[in-house]
Amino acid sequence: MPNLQRLINAGVMGNLSTLRPTYSPLIWNSIATGMVPDKHGILGFTEVDEATHEVRAATSLSRKVKAVWNILSQKGLKTRVINWFAGHPAEPIHGVCISELFGRAAAHPREPASGVSKGVVHPAALESKVAELFVRPQDIGFPTIGLFVPRFKEVDQTNDHRLEVIACQLAECLSVHAAATWAMEREPWDFAAAYYGAIDHFCHGFMRFHPSRMPWVNEREYELYNDVINSAYR
Repeated sequence: MPNLQRLINAGVMGNLSTLRPTYSPLIWNSIATGMVPDKHGILGFTEVDEATHEVRAATSLSRKVKAVWNILSQKGLKTRVINWFAGHPAEPIHGVCISELFGRAAAHPREPASGVSKGVVHPAALESKVAELFVRPQDIGFPTIGLFVPRFKEVDQTNDHRLEVIACQLAECLSVHAAATWAMEREPWDFAAAYYGAIDHFCHGFMRFHPSRMPWVNEREYELYNDVINSAYR
């Protein structure tokens, strides 16, 4: 992984501690704010809408304190924020903000064809351009799937939908990456933050098949899927 090695050699790295419970929205908003969840206000994946009393996904409107990009925007610095957990609706920062619903739509074939709905992109004038960056699961061809599952032709897709899972995760990752690189390349910026969830999601789905095979893992499934995690990292 020479590109990762280059970043390590040219930058700064270290071991991370975490917070308990290890819920992604809590942790990633602590990273963005420097505050523990009780302070920043994102307490889980979901919350209760105070107006309708219905359960909804945690939103950027529930964060009680400024994120680093809010502080930098107030100082006139140009910022880019892509796909942050509990980041919808997109925030009116001094720059470009694309909410997590853009990537999430890519991982769900029934979502809007462009991945861009109300509140996904700030400024809204960029919606049509961001829509062009959207990658759908249907766009992931079998040559790409074969990088993860070389024997994909042996998968009974009537009863085993894991090839579709791989396509959905790749579509989400590629959409986020396209949006992040486009946002950073279009004009100069001072600060950029992007959340990539692919490694996390691949590990949830396929770590059980990672070598060496555990006794309770089906041998046939292991043979098909044992290189998915390595492929995700590559």
